[in-house]
Amino acid sequence: MGTRFVVLAMICGSLYSVFWTGHALGGEPLDAVAAADRSPIVDSTSTVALGSIEPWIHPSMPSLLEKKLRAGFDIALQRVTEVQSCSDLFAKLRADGVETLKTGLYFPASPARETSVCRRSMAQTFVGDAPTWICRRMESSSDEKAAMVIIHEALHHSGLTEKPRDRRAMSSGAINVMVSKDCDL
Repeated sequence: MGTRFVVLAMICGSLYSVFWTGHALGGEPLDAVAAADRSPIVDSTSTVALGSIEPWIHPSMPSLLEKKLRAGFDIALQRVTEVQSCSDLFAKLRADGVETLKTGLYFPASPARETSVCRRSMAQTFVGDAPTWICRRMESSSDEKAAMVIIHEALHHSGLTEKPRDRRAMSSGAINVMVSKDCDL
């Protein structure tokens, strides 16, 4: 167990250094200050410049999965900005839905995730973290279902917990029902 902890700590330290020194995997800059200078300020009550908000997608994302992710992201962004009950899901977590979507990082699920997490899910996000691993099975879903998954994962990015890790939290299915209802999906 001690060796695994040291390896995990080294991996986490390496990832921290990769992301916050200004370079994402693949060599693209992730400089928050520079990104803020390039993108207009948008609050969730305004639809001005929403077309300029795009998801950050890792370059190794398979093209069909990227296409589905982009379509779902556009719908998710539209619902978060235009449907008050959808925006309120983030407000209850003291987060802004648009900002949460803008700061998400989308990676293709690894082969190990594809044979574990992806057997029962379309994506995975750790509570409070920006990276979301997208499963290949999202390719065959509708754009609206992809949007529901993206919002679900963005809520985890904003701090929403889930059963079984938090026994007092909602289950994944209950979160999906809530997002579908409150975001008109």
